Amino acid sequence: MSKLITIGTGSSGNSYILECGDEKLLLELGIDFKQVLRALNYDLTNVHACLVSHKHTDHAKYIPSAKNHGLPVFSCQEVADKRDGVTVLELGKKTKIGNFTVQPIEVPHSCQCYAFLIEHEAMGRLLFCTDCERFGYRIKNINHICIEANLDEDVLIDNMCDDIEIRSRFEHHMELNNTILALKTNYGASLQTVCLVHLSSGNADPKKFKKRVVEELGFNNVWVCESGLEVELSNSEF
Repeated sequence: MSKLITIGTGSSGNSYILECGDEKLLLELGIDFKQVLRALNYDLTNVHACLVSHKHTDHAKYIPSAKNHGLPVFSCQEVADKRDGVTVLELGKKTKIGNFTVQPIEVPHSCQCYAFLIEHEAMGRLLFCTDCERFGYRIKNINHICIEANLDEDVLIDNMCDDIEIRSRFEHHMELNNTILALKTNYGASLQTVCLVHLSSGNADPKKFKKRVVEELGFNNVWVCESGLEVELSNSEF
């Protein structure tokens, strides 16, 4: 069985476990590593590596902790320049990590940032995309999409009108309509799971976001990730 486990998501810190059979990858290292270890039942035996999308602390702060526990960390050049011992994933190339195949895709953010296309025979093909203004690519035969849905422009404007402090750099994050556009662009018969991640604590409505995505796609298997959530990644077509 394959599944995505959310340890933490949002501006306070991000980390996920991608589990395929007895193999695991950590996605993002922005959560206190003690919580990561707890989520892994203190067993790093089958954790092959960690993928980090970009240098911001809510995604990369605990790279040293992962390295101290002997885990390889893969990311982009900016992260490698800032953190010792990080291996750079080259754009346009696939990297084999255990039985996972990982390909980075550069996406627009306030710094260099990667989305990841991850393949494993136990789950098929997963797109992991967080912290970007938009995802303008079309990728065939995606089985699972884990994508940022950070804010709702209507809620943001209401908050501004009510003088509610806006702390996040919202201009560099995926607004709900851009998330839906990316999902529609990459929707196909092979799609089995959509996970929405990195929702803003003040500028997003989880129930509304799920409802909008379900209605726009005509697709029911949509999850809004939160700490502790486990989502099975079905492999019915493989």
